[in-house]
Amino acid sequence: MKTNNLKSLDGGTINSAINENVNDSTRVMNQVDNNIEKTEMRTEDMQPDKNGNDKNGQTAETQVLTPGNNHMEKGEAEYHFPTVEELLRRERKDILSLRRLPYTDIDYATYNWSVTQGCLKLSPGCRHCYAEVIAGNQSKRSDTRRFKDGFKPGFNEGLLYTPLHDTRKGIVFVSPLGDFGHADITDEQRRAAIEVIQADKTKVFLILTKRPETLVRLFENIPVPSNCLLGVSVESEAYLSRMDTLRKIASDNLVVSFAPLLGGMKDINFDRFVWVLIEGEATRPMDNARMVRTEWIQSIIEQAESAPIPPAIYVKQLGNNVDGVVKSKAQHGYLVKGVSYRQYPQVIRTILKNTDEELEKMNMQQKKDKEMKKERSTTKKTTTAGTGAEALSHVIPLSKVVKEGAKKGKVNNLYGTWVVEGEVTVIAGDTNAGKSSVTYQMGLDAASGKNPLGFPAPTKPVVDEVVYIDTELSITQLGQRFGGITISDRMKYIDATA
Repeated sequence: MKTNNLKSLDGGTINSAINENVNDSTRVMNQVDNNIEKTEMRTEDMQPDKNGNDKNGQTAETQVLTPGNNHMEKGEAEYHFPTVEELLRRERKDILSLRRLPYTDIDYATYNWSVTQGCLKLSPGCRHCYAEVIAGNQSKRSDTRRFKDGFKPGFNEGLLYTPLHDTRKGIVFVSPLGDFGHADITDEQRRAAIEVIQADKTKVFLILTKRPETLVRLFENIPVPSNCLLGVSVESEAYLSRMDTLRKIASDNLVVSFAPLLGGMKDINFDRFVWVLIEGEATRPMDNARMVRTEWIQSIIEQAESAPIPPAIYVKQLGNNVDGVVKSKAQHGYLVKGVSYRQYPQVIRTILKNTDEELEKMNMQQKKDKEMKKERSTTKKTTTAGTGAEALSHVIPLSKVVKEGAKKGKVNNLYGTWVVEGEVTVIAGDTNAGKSSVTYQMGLDAASGKNPLGFPAPTKPVVDEVVYIDTELSITQLGQRFGGITISDRMKYIDATA
């Protein structure tokens, strides 16, 4: 059996991962053989008698699988999907891996998972690719890791297992800065990502591609996880065939993204598509954005609503150029003739146990949190003096600092003016000057509310716990030095001498 190597961030091959893949393939083939044998043995049992019943008393009709996701759930049971524990045992220890998914700027999703990145332009919708711009900007930075080769497609093994370490629920947009279906990504790499998706049932994963034929080939050999939505991007009527290609996959959780919408469309077949995403083009400068007509968006909405099984509709944004009027995307907004279309498919509402309103509020709130964090980071850089050239880049009038600081309100002193909430206090001094004794005593004071050192301190504990981490003194040495001191249970110790 031929296998392709998984590539690490530095371009190296992963022999251990190859061996795991070979072992997985062997297990899968053995499972298939067993299933064939079981099927052959059941064939005779399933032959109905003259009354139409099998040997278990069931009619032949009850043995037919009903359409929908039943066939996928059955496939998930037959295919050997690794458990979370099995997957994490494969994680390479020599690669720095993220442990938390970053928030996304995409309104209908919660997090980004850049397990793959990079792409090559394929059709008119790619002309003003936002991902390529981001990659180009980051590739110019001296500290960049991911985009050192620009927008060249690649697989990020350091991010492969991140969802399994992140226990938060939400909607995960897969490969926002690339195409998961690009030919430079191997099927073995894609399969590794699908196995992670199947294992993480706390989240819903959305994959969008302009290359649906790649997904069709991939899912001939592996079932589609029930928490995975597969989608295609369609910018104009000339590319509606991508929806037909995607429909070849045995999944009822299909998605179409009309983004950027560049023309009107007729006779759209929404069979088995549960979610319709719509957005006009947004570019920088915004004068470059190609026009979207409101009537094109309205037509897609009407066709979706009149489908035999209407899909959920989500209009993300109207873009910069709406009916020939160029404004910021924020000014144009996302209302279509005054109506908001921010719907989520039933599969997402069921898995995450949220309504449309709750999902929208969750996604929007996390984006607000991200903006607030960014703003705090910018403020901190502006008001903190560094050294040398760095300090010069942040020099601002002291009067402005004082004025801004006065607006912040009262600070929470944990130990007089020595230890303040939200700050790091560093105590320096010569050897044997008493640094350890002073900091140890301050920890005791904060934990107990006592103040034997005489510094201004709260009269009662203001913290739940004080964690004391010692990288120098052993437990024996601490016992000898501080054995006669009464210590509050709020004081916790971590031995870091190793």
